[in-house]
Amino acid sequence: MILRMLVCWAFLVISAVPTMATTTQTAISDDLNAATKLMFAGRQSVLIQAMVSSACLSRQGIAEKDYIDKVVQGMGEFDQLLVAHRHGIAKLNTLRETDPDIIAQIKNLTKKWRGFLYVVKYDLQNGVMTDRAYSTILEQYAEIATRTRAMTRTMQTVYGAQNIHPEIANAIVVTGNTMSLMYGHLNEMCQLGASKPLHRHRADVQGKADEIQSLMADLIQGNAATGVIPPPTWEIAAQLEIVFEQWEAMAKFRDITKSGKTLNAAELQSAALASEAMIAEMDIVLWMYAHF
Repeated sequence: MILRMLVCWAFLVISAVPTMATTTQTAISDDLNAATKLMFAGRQSVLIQAMVSSACLSRQGIAEKDYIDKVVQGMGEFDQLLVAHRHGIAKLNTLRETDPDIIAQIKNLTKKWRGFLYVVKYDLQNGVMTDRAYSTILEQYAEIATRTRAMTRTMQTVYGAQNIHPEIANAIVVTGNTMSLMYGHLNEMCQLGASKPLHRHRADVQGKADEIQSLMADLIQGNAATGVIPPPTWEIAAQLEIVFEQWEAMAKFRDITKSGKTLNAAELQSAALASEAMIAEMDIVLWMYAHF
């Protein structure tokens, strides 16, 4: 319970008014700054996938207002984390970035992100997922995800050499990638009922499931070939087991898609709720590695 209360901190402070680099940042160590930024970069990969799956669910009539609100909230969080990376936000334990390679990646991501944000945020201001907003999300999210991954890899290289043990940095990144794939898996199940060609989305559901299965095995057991260490504490190991049990329970939804069918509205909503609960538990793993 205490651990979950600590993890909630990360979500609560995201909504705080940004505090740019101030004298209070001198109390933030370089190591804490690096681990926090790498964790936030992982969360940004998750946020962009959450936005596209939420957009699809809203178009499918699944808790439409709630999922539009999640898109809007996700955009606000993503945008603030860019500020945290570049300028530092004391309340989020980040410092102004000084590494030129990381700064270049942040700028590259920000340039694409701001154009996306302007269009989607404007179109969603009346609480309706317009055709333009939805098409913009579908057309541009992949490029934003690619630039986010590039920023994350650069952070992993720089911080892993200077501030964080490389194996822990890799565990943070792999955990974030797994969470992102979990939302991508949900999106493909949603797209099965929303767009064509169906065979492509059906294959993508299974493809993402295979990737998640492999990454979860690496995180639980370790994999020297991919540089993933076994859980360094019993708490992380126990938390990963909780996530894996939830992932295994998702098989019933994949079985429906394997049979050549699509999820009906009730099944899709259940899959969404199960995915969100699983990802929330995985976020605890992310937090634990970042604070190891």
